[in-house]
Amino acid sequence: MLYCKKQVNEKITKPKQRWYFVILAKEFVNNCSYRFTLYGESFILFKDEDKKLVCYRLPLYEETKFSNDACVQPFLALEKQEIIWLWRGESELANENLIPVMNNL
Repeated sequence: MLYCKKQVNEKITKPKQRWYFVILAKEFVNNCSYRFTLYGESFILFKDEDKKLVCYRLPLYEETKFSNDACVQPFLALEKQEIIWLWRGESELANENLIPVMNNL
């Protein structure tokens, strides 16, 4: 994982070890990217050439204005129960069994 050199807001940048609902899978268009915000942070979701979900946290202006580095951070995203989920914590702690069961969708 890539981490930004400057933490803009300590409270926002500390992730919680949990899955977050992003979008219903049927609303996600395969050939397009989907930009969303979660607790004040911007993310972009898309599928790569192998049709695998890819999600990055986009840098805030304050994090990159003194550097030419792109400063993006990848996150685990997956589809389960016809929903696309984002793991906002450390990827090695991600467990699909922790995804809440959504009934009657």
